[in-house]
Amino acid sequence: VLLAACAAGDASLPGALQPPSENVWKVEQKPDQITGLPAATAWIRTLSTSNSKTWENRPAVLQLMCFKGNPIVRLNFATRAGSNRNSTVGYRFDEKPGREVSATFMPDFRTVIIDEKPEVEQFLNELAESNRLLVRVTSLYAGRTTAQFVLTGAPDAIEAAYAPCRAKADKLRQRTSTAAP
Repeated sequence: VLLAACAAGDASLPGALQPPSENVWKVEQKPDQITGLPAATAWIRTLSTSNSKTWENRPAVLQLMCFKGNPIVRLNFATRAGSNRNSTVGYRFDEKPGREVSATFMPDFRTVIIDEKPEVEQFLNELAESNRLLVRVTSLYAGRTTAQFVLTGAPDAIEAAYAPCRAKADKLRQRTSTAAP
């Protein structure tokens, strides 16, 4: 049994593999019950996580969605990851150089939002062409939190998640073009 545990590896290490069931994007598409406009989200969960304040691997979720007609990237951790005042967020796709990104922490201290248009566009361009994503949050408050995602099927997830953003933009363009004299 001990040999099997050693062979399986430690899921908290960046090079560790996730179970196959964790590597699947979930896509939810349904119309908004209020506006009738299309609403969608795509998300993937990982157990390849670590936090400097705990020994346990807890799930993290990467979610792609529209908010108010704009694409956003949402990361949700099972433990507190940081706050707006004393945290940094960085990521790296595959073996490409990593970068730090401007992000907002929600009041639960577990949810991180990337919503600035240039940041989202760069993230999605790299996401579409990559196999793995490593995210790191460093916080004076919550320590260091990492999550690694296997990205198989990301281009389809991106397309499905952000179709409602395009639909809303098209509808707004139609309204403004028909309202013009």
